[in-house]
Amino acid sequence: MVGSDQINFTGTGFLAAGNDVSCVFQGVTGTVSSVSTTSAECSFAVGVPAGEAAIASIIFKDQATQVELTSDANMQTLTNSLSIGSGASGVSCSYAGGCTYTVSGNGLAGAIQSDMDNKITVCGNECSLDLNASTGSEAACTLPPLATSFSADAFDIVKANDIMTKWTGTGLDLNKLNDNINTKDS
Repeated sequence: MVGSDQINFTGTGFLAAGNDVSCVFQGVTGTVSSVSTTSAECSFAVGVPAGEAAIASIIFKDQATQVELTSDANMQTLTNSLSIGSGASGVSCSYAGGCTYTVSGNGLAGAIQSDMDNKITVCGNECSLDLNASTGSEAACTLPPLATSFSADAFDIVKANDIMTKWTGTGLDLNKLNDNINTKDS
């Protein structure tokens, strides 16, 4: 079963005694809040990662030998489809960025956390995920600076830098530059 921030494992023969128990889904490790020989509850701080069908694993690590046993529930897959709601409206932020922007969607923050190709962009720029401010139903991110010709000029949002290059031509090309006929600017 999948909730917005929890996966419940049920079965038989779970190795509850003498083991540290953890769980993984979509590459994100959750926290096992309770475990018995027939069930385990796995919670994810920012929601069960949304995404395509994947295997949810529960891992039993023997406290004495440190040997790990991973149970993949007979290769049963779990799907937590992503449904993105609206983004925050009426956000007022300076050109320098740094403000918090939220987008609703169960498991969205977990999906962004689990795959670096998943991201929120604003005006073509990546909005950095803030895991501390995100929840199972909402992803929070920090808005990037917005570089426009106005903000670059008025507020120095973008700093001018020299461009360093490396000569990749031939010696013959260099001779043409020094022949007093051709110059660097011609």
